[in-house]
Amino acid sequence: MRRILTKMEFEVMSVLWEGEGPMSSTDIIMAAPIEFKQSTVLAVLRTLLKEGWIQIGGVSIHTKVPAREFVPVITNEEYVQSMLGKKSGFSMASHLIEKTEDVEELEKLEGMIQARLKAKR
Repeated sequence: MRRILTKMEFEVMSVLWEGEGPMSSTDIIMAAPIEFKQSTVLAVLRTLLKEGWIQIGGVSIHTKVPAREFVPVITNEEYVQSMLGKKSGFSMASHLIEKTEDVEELEKLEGMIQARLKAKR
């Protein structure tokens, strides 16, 4: 099982997961919803590359300088599943239901559960 990503690692991975192909550090900075410093992105990319979260997906030219491009090794869904484990889905769902105060959200969940039960029968 992989470890949980830090906040910055998750932000960089999120940009890569949402990207449409290999991305350089500059591409990541421009596509990120938060403001990144170049040095921070480079440090995070080094860690993610070393630990096998990402791999080099190519090389591009940015302002006449070659830049490595990166791609994620696992999908966002695979990451979430690895964090949940195979048997913890029920406990997580029940916890979220217990903590939800919005009646509309609970009704939507109930509708989803009923539809799923109907499909399984």
